[in-house]
Amino acid sequence: MRRMFLLSAGLVSAACAQSEEVLRVGGSAGAGASAGAGASAGAGASAGAGAGAGGGAGAGGSAGAGGSAGAGGSAGGSGGGDACAGVTCGSAPGPACVDATTLRSWASPGSCSGGACIYTPSDVTCPNGCASGGCVGDPCAGVSCTSPPAATCADASTRRSWTSPGTCLSGTCSYSSQDTACPNGCAGGTCNGDPCLGVSCTTPPASYCVDASTRRTFGGGVCSGGGCTYTPSDTTCGFGCASGVCSGDPCAGVACSAPPAATCLDGVNLRTFLSPGSCSGGACTYTWQDSTCPLGCSAGACVTDPCAGVSCTAAPASVCVDATRLRTFAAPGTCAAGSCTFPSSDTACSYACSAGACIPDPCSGVSCATAPPPSCANATTVRTYAAPGTCTGGTCTFANYTDTPCAGGSCSGGTCVACSPTLVSAFSADFSSPSSTSWTTGSGALLGGGPWSVYTSSYYAVRYSGGRLEITNQPSTSTGHGQGFAYVKAGGAGAHYDTGVYDSTLAANAGEEVVWSFNMRRDDPDTTSGGFSCSSSSSQNYGTVGLAWILAMDLPNGAAASASTCSPSATGKGYAVVLGGSSGAVRLVRFESGLRNGTLTNIVASGSNTVTRYFSVRVTYNAVTHQWRLESRSDGTSSFSDPATGTYSFTGTGNDSTWVNLPLDYAGPYLQGGCTGLCDSVTTARFDNFSVGVRCAQ
Repeated sequence: MRRMFLLSAGLVSAACAQSEEVLRVGGSAGAGASAGAGASAGAGASAGAGAGAGGGAGAGGSAGAGGSAGAGGSAGGSGGGDACAGVTCGSAPGPACVDATTLRSWASPGSCSGGACIYTPSDVTCPNGCASGGCVGDPCAGVSCTSPPAATCADASTRRSWTSPGTCLSGTCSYSSQDTACPNGCAGGTCNGDPCLGVSCTTPPASYCVDASTRRTFGGGVCSGGGCTYTPSDTTCGFGCASGVCSGDPCAGVACSAPPAATCLDGVNLRTFLSPGSCSGGACTYTWQDSTCPLGCSAGACVTDPCAGVSCTAAPASVCVDATRLRTFAAPGTCAAGSCTFPSSDTACSYACSAGACIPDPCSGVSCATAPPPSCANATTVRTYAAPGTCTGGTCTFANYTDTPCAGGSCSGGTCVACSPTLVSAFSADFSSPSSTSWTTGSGALLGGGPWSVYTSSYYAVRYSGGRLEITNQPSTSTGHGQGFAYVKAGGAGAHYDTGVYDSTLAANAGEEVVWSFNMRRDDPDTTSGGFSCSSSSSQNYGTVGLAWILAMDLPNGAAASASTCSPSATGKGYAVVLGGSSGAVRLVRFESGLRNGTLTNIVASGSNTVTRYFSVRVTYNAVTHQWRLESRSDGTSSFSDPATGTYSFTGTGNDSTWVNLPLDYAGPYLQGGCTGLCDSVTTARFDNFSVGVRCAQ
């Protein structure tokens, strides 16, 4: 009996492959076989083929190729049958790797031989190798080598990059590298950019001085590494370098045409400087030359002959040496040091020397054959002169004269004029009639039946009362700043004075004198200081009181002053007797701009008095000599005395002719005062026994 070993199709040894071209595989079963080819173990398994008597065991096994049972069956045939009967060789074993690169497969169907299937093998070379019964597939199939590695820096100045696409080998891509030189260096796989890109090297450094004579400037710049460098250029400065600039020629524009003034080296040598000079370093120098001065050197010049061109042919005018000597000069004169001197001679002047000449005899040509007209030797004597007279100093004097008294008259202008040696009345008033107790106010208002008129302001008023004329600041219940003036007309049309006796132009009372007499008195309830001027427009010097008799004034309203100012505001001018001021003096004054704040100039003033006394006053004006005489006395504390009689305690004289040639046509009593608000004190002035007359000048 022949014994066969069937190998599992999957486990054909290399030796079998070499000795046999076919693979024998057990059939599926003999007649009545229970199992197909199979074994429980691979080739050479522990269960070998078993045969029963008479072929009792058919090919079969419990497992397929590589199984656990070897070829053989569990039941044999009836003995002596065809081993391939019923065997179907339609299932060739699977491919198997003969080696690492060869794949062997068996064609199907196979043929049965001896109950075993035989399959024809076929080998295939696997380009990519053989594994697990199959050619290994192409590892590069579906592989796209288009993602090369990131570029890197091969070194500090070389960039390495890989080209795309790459090449796939065994499923792995490989890329060709490419190196690029980086002029500005490589970092992070990237060539550094040009640091000079956008850099404009057009602002070179400022020029500067390398040293005192070298200037360094900079040309066009070049960028390197992002920084600009500029090409320096040095220039030698001929006149020095300062603040980065070559200094200009200090002599440029310098004209050395103003040499120094000539100077005296000593008393005889003169140094002069020539022009033009030369410039160096901006300064001019001049060449000089020295010369000798024959007459000496002074003030930078040779002294010239001071007498050159001087002609001493005009002698000076004669002069008075003193009050009685005349000096005359003769020509020609002599020049010395540039000045002429002339010989002189002095002459004694018999009648004095004046203005460079002897005064001639002042009596030369003067005839004293005509006597002057008569003159007044005094107020009552005419002096008549006899010719010839005697000339002395050019003036005739007449020693022979005759004085003739003016019988019953006076002398005026060298002529006896008729006048009364006793006082002739021009006007008088004792205020006994008319009698009125009514107060009168206004501007030019008639007082009672006349002849007096009034000018009043504020609360001031005038009246006749008890044989006197009164002016008050409070006719009812109120007082204020103001004044009152009662007047008569002394001259001109409608005059109340006898103008045949009295001339209101005082100087026109030729050869006569005018005499005024009157009484006056005022209250002093507040112990007022009296006066006519103020320093406060609002208070008008509270309680200030001024009392006056205006002897002669040019205007009826000349005393009407404003009570709201301390500046002059009235317009009248004339003469008056005033009582006012802290001393209580009785004063004869010349006034201008009225009395209230006007200009009062004393002609005569008495001593101190108690202002509330009763006063008698007499004033005399001499129209021949313009002398004024003031007489005053206190009559006590209760009543007036007749001012035309009796002895006066004060007498004083003074001269004034300022207003005597003006017509002064108004006269009369006056009172003014200042008061703050509504004063409750009453001030009343009282006047009496007024008279004015004319008589021969005494």
